[in-house]
Amino acid sequence: MVIIRATACIRLEDEQCALRDYNTIVSRTPDFVPAINGLASISLQNEDLSKASSLISKAMSLEPENAITWRLKGQLAYRQGDTDAATAHLQKALTFNRDDPIALRNLVDLYLEAKDYDTAKLFVDEIIEDTPNDPLAILLNSWLQSRDNQQAIDNEKLKELNDFMAQLDPELITSQPMLLYISGLTNFFNNNMETAAKDFNGYLQQEPDDLQAVLMLSQVYMATQQDKQALALLERHQDALMEDPDSALLLGDLFIRQNKAFKAERLLQNLEYKYPNENKLQLFKIKLMAARGKQDEALSILEKNLPTYKDNAGFLFTYSLMNLQAQQFDNALKGANLLSKLFPDEAEVYNLKAGILIRQGQLAEAKDNIEKALAQNPTLFPAKFNLAATESRLGNVDKSNQLVEELLALSPQHNETLMLKAFNLTKAGAVEDAKQIYLDILTLNPSNVGARERISSLYQQQGDIKNALYHLDLLIKDDFDNADYLLRKAALQLGNNQRADAEKTLSIVRNFINDDAGKLIAYADQARNLGNNQNALDAMARAYEIANTSTFVTLRYTSLLLDLQKNDKAQSLLATVPANQQENPVYHFLKGRLAANKGNDESAIDAFEKALDVDASFAQAFIAIYNYALNEQFVDVFLKPSRKLVKENEN
Repeated sequence: MVIIRATACIRLEDEQCALRDYNTIVSRTPDFVPAINGLASISLQNEDLSKASSLISKAMSLEPENAITWRLKGQLAYRQGDTDAATAHLQKALTFNRDDPIALRNLVDLYLEAKDYDTAKLFVDEIIEDTPNDPLAILLNSWLQSRDNQQAIDNEKLKELNDFMAQLDPELITSQPMLLYISGLTNFFNNNMETAAKDFNGYLQQEPDDLQAVLMLSQVYMATQQDKQALALLERHQDALMEDPDSALLLGDLFIRQNKAFKAERLLQNLEYKYPNENKLQLFKIKLMAARGKQDEALSILEKNLPTYKDNAGFLFTYSLMNLQAQQFDNALKGANLLSKLFPDEAEVYNLKAGILIRQGQLAEAKDNIEKALAQNPTLFPAKFNLAATESRLGNVDKSNQLVEELLALSPQHNETLMLKAFNLTKAGAVEDAKQIYLDILTLNPSNVGARERISSLYQQQGDIKNALYHLDLLIKDDFDNADYLLRKAALQLGNNQRADAEKTLSIVRNFINDDAGKLIAYADQARNLGNNQNALDAMARAYEIANTSTFVTLRYTSLLLDLQKNDKAQSLLATVPANQQENPVYHFLKGRLAANKGNDESAIDAFEKALDVDASFAQAFIAIYNYALNEQFVDVFLKPSRKLVKENEN
């Protein structure tokens, strides 16, 4: 009875009671090992290692195969700083009692401390097999699972984690790195991104070199449009990331998205040296090529390799997304459909198809795919968000708002959902309310790029150029070499008649766009508006140099040359347009302009008519013919398409 009472005292954490009873037993029965072990355990808890050692030695001499004695010996070795001996003694304890949960947990702790996660996982699995509802074991198992990128945590497990974490004291979570990690993980999967970021940051303060936590925090940042923070975080750990191509390429993608093409190129070179046979590097090289303005060439390479890699999910995903970015929607959808064949019931693939269809304006079909995604995974937050966005575009603002409120109930600070709410308010004419949401977002998260861009655009729409520029300047302060921001700033300054300021801004942005054909064209347009014709010509010449296979670039360069009466060069450029690209109203229109510049009015009119034959609504050709009619030339030619347009509009 005394030993039972001593055990009860231990469970009630009444040490004096337990000590009294164990001593009573030993005084009556000096060789009773359970009582000796009880005294040894209390000595260990009180850090009286000398006494604990003496008691454990005595117990060991009496019962050399007692599992609890070997476990206590392991605990003593650990407290003495000998982790190897501790591990050996605990493993010995398990040979006598494989089901000792304390020994199993002690071993798990040792392997976690040694960062031997695979072995730790084996012992955690044993704990769960014996005690499947053990909260600590479930938490440990989930934490170890999360370190395996191939093993996702299912919804049932996530619910268990939510329940367990809700029962824990916040101070306890903060004090335990493992619990902080699990808290970050559950908040991430529940889309509570702000709390997840706080948890992972807290964890990394205690475990700064845990690369898996670094990657998780970077995902949180990217999910909340904080690419700059994600980039800064991953760049600090670049050497460690280089040990895994996938992780390093995550950094590479951020370099591209942040317009750091030089750093992306250097990273690629290092990866090619380290992993010469890694196929994923070829996909990254193609992305980098597109980022540098060679989009057509990049897409051509993808198209050429599609038959070879049509069963490669990574290739298909890149193929689909890059074609989507280039607004090549048919090809983007082709890639998504091939992914569907590989993963016929994958919610994320349905959601990808929906995203493409949304960009195509095929909202009803997009909605159908989103509903299929949600049928497969009703809790897929991105799909539910896409449904809210699609309902908004369909004009079903009330339905969209209802979904928005459901999303905000799950994640009250989810920035994209808040911004959709603001967008809906803007559509309803409540611009001031929308602006307040953006400002609230920026108060909590000043680095939110999307909200800053939207508020700047709203001020611009309201004609408040001062505030539009204020927020744009804040964006540029954090991203000083962002060419899109600088080009927009120059346009705002030019529109506000701040010509000297616009010229200064353009001189800055020119340094950052030498390898981007699209931005060079935008620069040339603004330089032309400022009257800097030579700067415009130089920029267009460079755009053509790096993208001379692009018909769009060729035609834009030709148009500028014609504006400046450089007819011979314009004629030579038009001659390079492939025959299969000539059935284009812009091509015929430019041929007409060239003829007009040379005084060949008949040829000009013929070309303008061909442009209208290709596209009867092509306004520039119609206006060109109209200008001739104003001078009482080719009036009949003008009247023919005019009557056709009137007749079509009557019907």
